[in-house]
Amino acid sequence: MLRYTHIYLLIYRLVMAFAWLLVFALAIDSIGKNLIVIIVIGVGSLGIFIFLLRTFDWLPTFLYIRLTLSTKVSPSEADKLSFLFDGSLNGKWHPLLEIGELKPESRREALFQFAKRVAMEGGK
Repeated sequence: MLRYTHIYLLIYRLVMAFAWLLVFALAIDSIGKNLIVIIVIGVGSLGIFIFLLRTFDWLPTFLYIRLTLSTKVSPSEADKLSFLFDGSLNGKWHPLLEIGELKPESRREALFQFAKRVAMEGGK
Protein backbone atom coordinates (compact mmCIF):
# COMPACT_ATOMS: atom_id res chain seq x y z
CA MET A 1 0.00 0.00 0.00
CA LEU A 2 1.27 3.44 -0.91
CA ARG A 3 0.91 5.94 1.94
CA TYR A 4 1.17 9.65 1.35
CA THR A 5 0.06 12.85 3.04
CA HIS A 6 0.36 15.37 0.22
CA ILE A 7 0.64 15.33 -3.56
CA TYR A 8 4.40 15.95 -3.63
CA LEU A 9 5.02 12.86 -1.49
CA LEU A 10 2.77 10.77 -3.74
CA ILE A 11 4.51 11.98 -6.91
CA TYR A 12 7.94 11.40 -5.35
CA ARG A 13 7.14 7.84 -4.35
CA LEU A 14 5.51 7.00 -7.69
CA VAL A 15 8.43 8.43 -9.69
CA MET A 16 10.96 6.55 -7.57
CA ALA A 17 9.03 3.27 -7.87
CA PHE A 18 8.64 3.72 -11.63
CA ALA A 19 12.34 4.53 -11.98
CA TRP A 20 13.28 1.37 -10.08
CA LEU A 21 11.00 -0.78 -12.24
CA LEU A 22 12.38 0.82 -15.39
CA VAL A 23 16.01 0.27 -14.38
CA PHE A 24 15.23 -3.30 -13.34
CA ALA A 25 13.41 -4.06 -16.59
CA LEU A 26 16.11 -2.49 -18.77
CA ALA A 27 18.86 -4.34 -16.91
CA ILE A 28 17.04 -7.67 -17.27
CA ASP A 29 16.44 -7.02 -20.95
CA SER A 30 20.05 -6.10 -21.72
CA ILE A 31 21.83 -8.65 -19.51
CA GLY A 32 19.75 -11.76 -19.94
CA LYS A 33 17.12 -13.96 -18.46
CA ASN A 34 19.29 -16.04 -16.12
CA LEU A 35 17.47 -16.41 -12.77
CA ILE A 36 20.53 -15.68 -10.64
CA VAL A 37 21.31 -12.57 -12.68
CA ILE A 38 17.70 -11.41 -12.30
CA ILE A 39 17.85 -11.87 -8.52
CA VAL A 40 21.20 -10.06 -8.23
CA ILE A 41 19.99 -7.17 -10.39
CA GLY A 42 16.70 -7.01 -8.47
CA VAL A 43 18.36 -6.93 -5.06
CA GLY A 44 21.10 -4.53 -6.20
CA SER A 45 18.74 -2.11 -7.88
CA LEU A 46 16.36 -2.29 -4.92
CA GLY A 47 19.24 -1.38 -2.60
CA ILE A 48 20.13 1.59 -4.80
CA PHE A 49 16.46 2.58 -4.93
CA ILE A 50 16.15 2.53 -1.13
CA PHE A 51 19.37 4.53 -0.79
CA LEU A 52 18.09 7.19 -3.22
CA LEU A 53 14.67 7.22 -1.59
CA ARG A 54 16.24 7.93 1.81
CA THR A 55 18.82 10.38 0.43
CA PHE A 56 16.24 12.61 -1.20
CA ASP A 57 13.38 12.15 1.28
CA TRP A 58 13.58 15.87 2.10
CA LEU A 59 12.44 16.78 -1.43
CA PRO A 60 8.64 16.28 -1.05
CA THR A 61 8.65 18.29 2.20
CA PHE A 62 10.76 21.00 0.57
CA LEU A 63 8.30 21.25 -2.31
CA TYR A 64 5.29 21.24 0.02
CA ILE A 65 6.69 24.04 2.19
CA ARG A 66 7.95 26.11 -0.75
CA LEU A 67 5.00 25.67 -3.12
CA THR A 68 1.97 25.04 -0.93
CA LEU A 69 2.90 27.07 2.13
CA SER A 70 4.87 29.68 0.12
CA THR A 71 7.63 29.64 2.74
CA LYS A 72 11.34 29.73 1.99
CA VAL A 73 13.37 26.96 3.59
CA SER A 74 16.59 25.20 2.67
CA PRO A 75 16.74 21.48 1.88
CA SER A 76 18.37 20.76 5.26
CA GLU A 77 15.63 22.72 7.05
CA ALA A 78 12.99 20.84 5.08
CA ASP A 79 14.60 17.60 6.20
CA LYS A 80 14.33 18.70 9.85
CA LEU A 81 10.68 19.71 9.37
CA SER A 82 9.66 16.59 7.45
CA PHE A 83 8.19 14.90 10.55
CA LEU A 84 5.33 17.43 10.39
CA PHE A 85 4.32 16.50 6.85
CA ASP A 86 5.18 12.85 6.18
CA GLY A 87 2.76 11.05 8.50
CA SER A 88 5.53 9.66 10.71
CA LEU A 89 3.78 10.93 13.86
CA ASN A 90 1.66 7.78 14.25
CA GLY A 91 0.00 8.53 10.93
CA LYS A 92 -0.74 12.13 11.89
CA TRP A 93 0.42 15.06 9.84
CA HIS A 94 0.00 18.81 10.01
CA PRO A 95 -0.99 20.49 6.72
CA LEU A 96 -0.44 23.96 8.27
CA LEU A 97 -2.22 25.70 5.42
CA GLU A 98 -2.72 28.71 7.67
CA ILE A 99 1.04 29.38 7.44
CA GLY A 100 0.51 30.41 3.82
CA GLU A 101 -2.00 33.03 4.94
CA LEU A 102 0.53 34.82 7.16
CA LYS A 103 2.73 37.67 5.98
CA PRO A 104 5.70 36.26 4.02
CA GLU A 105 8.24 37.50 6.57
CA SER A 106 6.37 35.71 9.42
CA ARG A 107 5.83 32.31 7.80
CA ARG A 108 9.23 30.75 8.37
CA GLU A 109 9.36 31.70 12.04
CA ALA A 110 5.78 30.48 12.65
CA LEU A 111 6.60 27.17 10.95
CA PHE A 112 9.67 26.56 13.10
CA GLN A 113 7.86 27.60 16.29
CA PHE A 114 5.09 25.11 15.53
CA ALA A 115 7.64 22.36 14.79
CA LYS A 116 9.41 23.07 18.07
CA ARG A 117 6.13 22.91 19.98
CA VAL A 118 5.17 19.57 18.37
CA ALA A 119 8.65 18.17 19.07
CA MET A 120 8.52 19.27 22.72
CA GLU A 121 5.09 17.68 23.17
CA GLY A 122 6.61 14.36 22.23
CA GLY A 123 5.67 14.35 18.58
CA LYS A 124 9.25 13.94 17.44
